[in-house]
Formats: sequence, C-alpha cells, structure tokens
Amino acid sequence: MLELYLLFGIPIAVTAVFIVSLAVFLFAWIKNRKAPGSFSEQQIKSMGMFLIVMSCIFTVLFLVVVGFIIMLMFSIAYM
Repeated sequence: MLELYLLFGIPIAVTAVFIVSLAVFLFAWIKNRKAPGSFSEQQIKSMGMFLIVMSCIFTVLFLVVVGFIIMLMFSIAYM
C-alpha cells in the first residue's frame, strides 16, 4: 500500500508544487510589471530560482515516468 502512495504520490506532489510555483512567480511578475515595487527584486529572483529548480525536478521525474511507460510497452509488445 505504501508503494502505491509513493508511486503515484511523488509525481502528483511534484507536479502540484511546480504548478503552484509557476502560478506564484507569474502572479508576482505580472503584479510587479503593473505596479513596480510590489515585490522586491530579491523576492522575484528567489521565486524564479525556486521555479527553475522545480522545473528541473519536474522534467527529470517526467522523463523517468515516460521511460517507465515505454519500457512497460516494450515488455507487453513481446508477450
């Protein structure tokens, strides 16, 4: 049972954190464009850095999941 939570929970959690970090960064960036000074330059940079880290983690995890699916498709094709 724990394996199912790890198998499905980790990709869902990483995807959710990536989407939230993207939304927060875009909200802050757009609000800072409309009203300069709403967020400091350091806040925008830290949000951007977190978004970059999360996008790297999301990309690696996405490639692992796609590779796992392709490997399963190959094994089923030769049954």
